[in-house]
Amino acid sequence: MTYYIYHIPGIKIGCTTDLRRAKDQSNSYELLETHTDIVLAGDRELELQAKYGYPIDKVHYSQTFRFTSKGGQQNQQASVWNNYTDEERKERINSQRIMHIRGGKKSSSYERTCPHCGLTSKGNGIKRWHFDNCKQKKVTN
Repeated sequence: MTYYIYHIPGIKIGCTTDLRRAKDQSNSYELLETHTDIVLAGDRELELQAKYGYPIDKVHYSQTFRFTSKGGQQNQQASVWNNYTDEERKERINSQRIMHIRGGKKSSSYERTCPHCGLTSKGNGIKRWHFDNCKQKKVTN
């Protein structure tokens, strides 16, 4: 199956398997990329949305594609996910989505160490609150 990433200038970047969807939204769209891997297509959609300055989708394309609007039944075309376990699917989608949203850092599992006292902690709290207020920080005037 082919996944198309399209751009409607000034409006959005989207991903679809049917280019008629892009034509329905606007007559002036441009085809940016084509992919055969749904996860790669979803990843690139998020990257391009960030690059062009559009709002970034909160749900990965592979997740929205996976379910139809009729009662959440699994879409038969999403059989690519049969190659992955549930754990692998969640990890692959969430890690990529978090990387895009947080600018390349997984803050919840990203470990930071204070350069002044060596205190180590996960997340952004240590950077925000401890680094500047560390009692072992040398003040330079």
